[in-house]
Amino acid sequence: MARKANTTNLGMIGLAAARSASLFAVDEGRSYRELSLAQIHANAAQPRTRFDAEALQELARSIEQHGVLQPILVREISPDSYEIIAGERRFRACELAEQMTIPAIVMVTEDAGVLALLENIQREDLDPFDLARFLQRLLLEHGATHEQLATLIGKSRPYVTRVLGLLRLPPLVMEECRDQPQISLSLLMEIAEAEDEALQMVLWDQAKLGTTVKALRRVKQNGGKLEEAEQEDAKAKLVRTAPTEPLLRNSHRLSQHLDRLKQKGQPLNDVQAAALRALRERIDSLLK
Repeated sequence: MARKANTTNLGMIGLAAARSASLFAVDEGRSYRELSLAQIHANAAQPRTRFDAEALQELARSIEQHGVLQPILVREISPDSYEIIAGERRFRACELAEQMTIPAIVMVTEDAGVLALLENIQREDLDPFDLARFLQRLLLEHGATHEQLATLIGKSRPYVTRVLGLLRLPPLVMEECRDQPQISLSLLMEIAEAEDEALQMVLWDQAKLGTTVKALRRVKQNGGKLEEAEQEDAKAKLVRTAPTEPLLRNSHRLSQHLDRLKQKGQPLNDVQAAALRALRERIDSLLK
């Protein structure tokens, strides 16, 4: 009978400790405590640098109703003072909910950042640039090899190398990527492996239009050129496959409705004409 992966918080942190023990002197000792929020401090080595404000508010409301369902993970840094290893979202949400205490598992470790990285990777998507920066820190501060990092995060050595390569991307790409959730890690890796920054920017513009990895490779081979027909296909695909973007979805529906009106050949009445003129003015103001 196949063994199921242990996806509980304790199961994952146990796996994290086992993977990191030989490289970073992590002890698997742990104890459960109810700690005052005033005793707890954020981890400066936390790989996750962004926390969605709306999601935090939702979590705070849930905590007010049901309490904290999973304890956070901390380490003692001085008597009655603890640093967060994993669970900073829960800690922040407890602050918003004005809770006095929070359940915590106290771990014995010399490098809280390693366990924080592993907990984040296994529980939810980690921003690829946060991951790349943290892996780079392990390389520089611990002298770890790509092979060791691959073992640590449960990935292949080429995967680690390609993730680290993301740090070669232009700063503008890293900034804009925050607002482009449809662009996959595979696409980012392909762009990062381009020869120079100019080509990387060309590829980035194509990726924002919805280009596939296969098409992006063709663009790289052609020195950054993409046939006009392929550009139009990419734009159409982006509109079809962006359900999380209400503006694109609604503009596509409006275009279909206008096409049907034109096909009918019926003149617009005064109300319809006025509404469309007002809409045109608002669109023009956005496109300036």
